[in-house]
Amino acid sequence: MDERYAEPSRGTGDAADLQPVIQEPQAESVLSLSAFSMPVSDLPPLDEELVMGLLAQESSSRADNAAILEYFTQHTDLAERSAYCKHCYKQIYTNLFVDDHFVGFIRHDMYLELWEGNYLTKTAQVNLTWDAVSTKIAELIEQGKFIVPIKAAPALPQMEQLTLTPEDSEKVGLPSQEQQTQNIELAAEVKKWSKPIIDASGKYITEQDITDALCNGSGFEDGKFRIQQYFSARVLPLEEDQARWLKKEYGIGGGTWYFRDGGRGSIDHMGKNLEIIRHTADGSYRRVLKWKEAAQRLRLLVYNGQYLAEDEKVLYKRWTEKQQAVRAANDAALDHAKHAITDFCENEGLNEPNFSDLTHVDFAYSTTGDGEHEIQVYANFLRNEIRYTVDGDIIHIDYFGDNHELAAQGIENSEFSDFINTAEEEFEKHPPTTRKIEKSPVTIGSTVYLEDDRPFTVEEIGRENIHLRDGSFPLIGRAISHEEFARLLAANPKNAARSAPEKPSQQAQPEEAVEPIDGEIIEEPSPFVAQVMADVERLSAEDEPYHREPITYEAPYLDNLPTAPREKFNANIAAIQKLKEIEQRVANGGVPANEEEQQILAQYTGWGGLPDAFDPNKSAWADEYSRLKAILSESEYEAARSSTLTAFYTPATVIHPIYRALERFGVKGGKILEPSMGTGAFLAHGHFGSSDAKFYGVELDSITGRISKQLYQ
Repeated sequence: MDERYAEPSRGTGDAADLQPVIQEPQAESVLSLSAFSMPVSDLPPLDEELVMGLLAQESSSRADNAAILEYFTQHTDLAERSAYCKHCYKQIYTNLFVDDHFVGFIRHDMYLELWEGNYLTKTAQVNLTWDAVSTKIAELIEQGKFIVPIKAAPALPQMEQLTLTPEDSEKVGLPSQEQQTQNIELAAEVKKWSKPIIDASGKYITEQDITDALCNGSGFEDGKFRIQQYFSARVLPLEEDQARWLKKEYGIGGGTWYFRDGGRGSIDHMGKNLEIIRHTADGSYRRVLKWKEAAQRLRLLVYNGQYLAEDEKVLYKRWTEKQQAVRAANDAALDHAKHAITDFCENEGLNEPNFSDLTHVDFAYSTTGDGEHEIQVYANFLRNEIRYTVDGDIIHIDYFGDNHELAAQGIENSEFSDFINTAEEEFEKHPPTTRKIEKSPVTIGSTVYLEDDRPFTVEEIGRENIHLRDGSFPLIGRAISHEEFARLLAANPKNAARSAPEKPSQQAQPEEAVEPIDGEIIEEPSPFVAQVMADVERLSAEDEPYHREPITYEAPYLDNLPTAPREKFNANIAAIQKLKEIEQRVANGGVPANEEEQQILAQYTGWGGLPDAFDPNKSAWADEYSRLKAILSESEYEAARSSTLTAFYTPATVIHPIYRALERFGVKGGKILEPSMGTGAFLAHGHFGSSDAKFYGVELDSITGRISKQLYQ
């Protein structure tokens, strides 16, 4: 059997998507399309003439024909030619015309993908292994169809010979014969130690050599086990994050490396990439792996069970068991510390502790006896410490061996006054040398500076939280507890003249009028946004209560949605059928979508890129056209047909970086408006907990909006 790797018909082409495809063996003498191609979809194969024309066409996305012809003339080995072809093509989506046909290609690690039409709406496709590419180019050269443009060479000027005696050479400043000999010898010595030549052909550093080098590990203790564990995860981070992790694991370094054939060289990892170098009698040759490529190769090796040797697999199992035991012990210690602080706060009548940041868990807050300085005590679970601060400055730290010890000796059997007294005693030992600043409490409308010196306007001071507005993002609010606000306020010197506000009593407080500060611009809320929010609140209030606890759909970290046109169509039809079935049930007093039904609804991806399904003249899509007309009402059909050019939903690989950027900006929740929500991808992949954020979604398309309503109840 011949195992080859094939990529799905849509996607990024990353090695993580490659799956083994089993093909029947064929006669080696038959160099047909099926012998070398790698079928990956139900699209018809690209016409052979277009394949040959595309391979012969000059393009800026690959080496020019002259360079390819020169290499093929000097190298007849198929493996060398294939390796050369692989490095000739750039990984760029390229389209051009061949015989009035719009065709294109893109380089993948293990094959070259060719298609007709636009990439997203291609009508034919074929994937050629690099052996197939080199064989077909050789055929083109043999048939005289691999055209090399002739470039006119400029005429060389007539040269006259000039003979100089040694005396004349010395007069005009030319080096003597002895100096020329020394210069030649020096140049030869420099050439001997020149930078290794990149081995593009794979002649000196083979694929097996690369695999051997990667399977050597990072060179650190247990580094190979960490790599195996990282790439064995069921869900991996983005490729860029994988590359960064691998770069950090390898660090800066290298060492001597012996190839399996006895050759000698080195492996260097110097930050930007990993280099494999082989020293030969002809010179030194190197193969450069970017960290992204190294991660792709390691991912495949781990996936196929080829990264660890058999004896290493036994050791790895013991290592993982030990790691799990250590992790379990650490988790138990952390749980012990969390319970200790939770019980402490409950017994002292304090707010429930916030464990979102394990390096800073507040559990005691007060002021010095004179009321002039703020005392804060918090635990750092990652460093097994209890820290005491006064006015934001650390004045004392209690160190513990682990979190069990922190809980038993630092928290349990301690009272609130113990921590405050310790802080005051340490503060008296190191009194402040700066002048005391008169502080005024923060009020509604005050501007405060929190993380990264970003200004926030205080919009509301509630009993539980303080609500802030970031002027840079007026639609996004932020709500933080009084304790957290006091800590952040004290941590920034720009707030030296401000003190945290007192918690309002249970009685309703009259809203404080905001007096404009000289030079400050008070922004009025947008009337449009206010109207949208009011409509959403009104419509939400009109919803009848469900007879069971509502279920909110939670998407996996990475999407698993259909991508091929007919797969998308069938998934959309199934989702619409299920939606109408659910709506009929609800109309009869039943319950909304359950989790199993939500999985079907979540596969709906809209009609973007599917115009053929709405074209009655497309015979290949006649069945789909009939199904659409049967299941959709006239208005639903028109809305769907008009969305074929616009309904493209945001993938999870885009959503997660957006949320991470918001988190870096300091956004932790509040009211979030999604003005064109589709099926709610931003809600499904949200990074904020339901207690921290309230989402509002608006969607014009009826079908899509109704699906979202069933997904997020």
